[in-house]
Amino acid sequence: MINNKNKSVSLPAQQVSEKQHNHKKNPAELLINIYIHQCYEDGGITLVNLRHLAHLLGIKNHDTFDSEEELLKAIQKAVQNRTCFRSDQSENCPETDCQWKTECKKIIAEWLR
Repeated sequence: MINNKNKSVSLPAQQVSEKQHNHKKNPAELLINIYIHQCYEDGGITLVNLRHLAHLLGIKNHDTFDSEEELLKAIQKAVQNRTCFRSDQSENCPETDCQWKTECKKIIAEWLR
């Protein structure tokens, strides 16, 4: 369960255990996967959601970021992933299991319109 000032975010135990089984990743990456899933259920990822996630991950000055792009790059860096969100590499992204790929591609698709 993830506590937010406005509400608690939780997933059924079966979904959490499936994610743990399928993604043998560190706890931060598991937290990100769960958080992304919940955000999509709530209508999408927002800057407010990302700031809260950054806080949970211990990112300093998380509340000073004004762009989703920079905050997502800080999150990627905090969990020791490539900081490639919305970069030139995004259009032809070679990553197959990137946690942010859907959001990254969605934003690129909107930008290309």
